[in-house]
Amino acid sequence: MSIKEFLQTFREFLGKNGRSPDWTPWSVVEEWESFVAEVEAGYDWIEAEYTNELRVRDLLESAFDDERLAQFEPQISAMRERVAIADARLKRVFLPAVQIGTESDPWWRRGVLSHAGEEYTKDVKGLYGIELPRHESHS
Repeated sequence: MSIKEFLQTFREFLGKNGRSPDWTPWSVVEEWESFVAEVEAGYDWIEAEYTNELRVRDLLESAFDDERLAQFEPQISAMRERVAIADARLKRVFLPAVQIGTESDPWWRRGVLSHAGEEYTKDVKGLYGIELPRHESHS
């Protein structure tokens, strides 16, 4: 199967999932990698915005589970590899042994950042009673 067919199938997948067909598979992966880099630097936004940003990881997981996209093994495997590297980086910035949500939630939605800016820190304390170490913003 050709790259052109993969891109067309991915555009259809995006449309089915209420996303802009202007994204490419690689731009979605890059969006996730960029978000993880922002989190590693010390996330400076509110918890609700953080939760909203996780939708890109939800979208990637849906893409990995999509039967039509699974036909494009080399491309999906390459995407999975890059996402797995970003995922490992994200897991390193979660508080160890602390989870929110339920076990049925994906792991990226259960983690709590070990360091973040004032807004996220305040929200996590108010919403979940979790006290984060102080972290200076890099803004």
